[in-house]
Amino acid sequence: MTVRLDSISRAFSEGRTACNRLGCVILYTGDNCALCETALEVLHEIVAEFGLPLDIITEVDIETADDCDLSGIVAIPTMSICGEIIPGLPDIYDVRRALMNAILRGCLFR
Repeated sequence: MTVRLDSISRAFSEGRTACNRLGCVILYTGDNCALCETALEVLHEIVAEFGLPLDIITEVDIETADDCDLSGIVAIPTMSICGEIIPGLPDIYDVRRALMNAILRGCLFR
């Protein structure tokens, strides 16, 4: 599936999306995270598979994120795709499903 790039919304208001998130696709990481790089590679692969730009991904270091609500983050890496939380090293099918749901909900579009 390819999504038209001109329909992707990157309009942030003071660094946040229209739904007041840091981004619609967020990867929470940390300095001593052994699986974070692998999780980022999985996320890059799926985002590219959908034909979306990689800059829709926001990486958040939980150790330096002062203005972030980390209440749902119980492990790192953790992905949040349009509010759906995927903790730990994600299954590729879970990421694909969550991204497809985000697209269908219009989370990534104007």
